[in-house]
Amino acid sequence: MVQHTKEVLKGVLRQDGGIDAMVIRLEDSGAKDTNYPLFHGLGRVPVGCQIILKDKTCDVYKGTRWDATIIDMKFTAANADLNIRIW
Repeated sequence: MVQHTKEVLKGVLRQDGGIDAMVIRLEDSGAKDTNYPLFHGLGRVPVGCQIILKDKTCDVYKGTRWDATIIDMKFTAANADLNIRIW
């Protein structure tokens, strides 16, 4: 577990010591349990995400695509409004 955490951190730490991440505002997640594409500008495959704020009870999980440009997320509630940090 500790070794895995160290490897993940190597991929997301910037030279200034900060974390290479971005926050995406999603105003409407659409239908529940369907792929919702999120375009990000990280320039690499993200290693994780964190829900910062949501307007309703829902789980978020990884969808089909997860690459250096787009990730697909799925939500267990329809039409959720969320802020998601991707790193």
